[in-house]
Amino acid sequence: MSLSLSALQNKDPDSEDVWMSGIIDKYRARPQTREFEKLCLADFASEYRIVYGQQTKAFAPEIDVDRLECIAERADINPDDENVQDDVPEYQILERGDGVVPQVVLVVASHVIKCIYTEATKILRQLPRLREEGDLSVTTVVLSAFTGTAAFNISGNTLHSILKLPQNLKPPYQGLGNALDELRARLCDVEILIIDEVSMISKDIFAYINWRFQQIKGSKKPFGGISVLAVGDFYQLPPTGKAKPLCVYEEGVLDFWKDHFQMITLSDVMRQKKRPCFCSAFEPTTSEEEDRIS
Repeated sequence: MSLSLSALQNKDPDSEDVWMSGIIDKYRARPQTREFEKLCLADFASEYRIVYGQQTKAFAPEIDVDRLECIAERADINPDDENVQDDVPEYQILERGDGVVPQVVLVVASHVIKCIYTEATKILRQLPRLREEGDLSVTTVVLSAFTGTAAFNISGNTLHSILKLPQNLKPPYQGLGNALDELRARLCDVEILIIDEVSMISKDIFAYINWRFQQIKGSKKPFGGISVLAVGDFYQLPPTGKAKPLCVYEEGVLDFWKDHFQMITLSDVMRQKKRPCFCSAFEPTTSEEEDRIS
């Protein structure tokens, strides 16, 4: 950021000293006292501010009060805990039969999705063909969702951007054409596709996902032989328009959900388990949603 207009007017026209000092410059110019000697840049930026001229007498006292309160409430950091990581459950790769797509698990926590993604990526990188390549940038697990917001929450991308889905999703299937080589290069090593907010996915989109991966993988197996983990709650947002959720059977409509997925419903309330009154208030709503979906 440049200096103020009044400061620039007092400068020589050829002067290059026209920029305000940044936090790093201020950190380097901190007082050489014992208090500041071992202070890191992060603590300096969060606990101190630079004041100028008349600001030393009175400058935003309410902000300073908030800052001091936050410092007082902050828990002490134990140096021994700096490298301690949260416990992550162990996972195993289960052998799957030909043409069998693993079950869909209905959960709602983006944290769980990220844990699965991290652990699955670690395990899949140990596959012999990937270990020989030694390329850690190879994509083996894809995080996706229907909307940009849902994709952002799990650090993924939308299905349309990943698979280059067309606007018109009605059969017959529109192949990738010249874009096939690009997608094959990017997704040829994918083993797991994770779809969040599955309640918003229509049967037409789901069919296109199946056909896309069959074309990319060059396989007639469901979804090209990859594993698909669909995550969400069918009692939440439905597909756009008049389309019905994947869990609702419709005669005469292509249905890749019914034949290839097993649905598991998690019934234990975890987030609000210490507030039984709050949980019971939603029971009538859930019953109404069941009637609406069916």
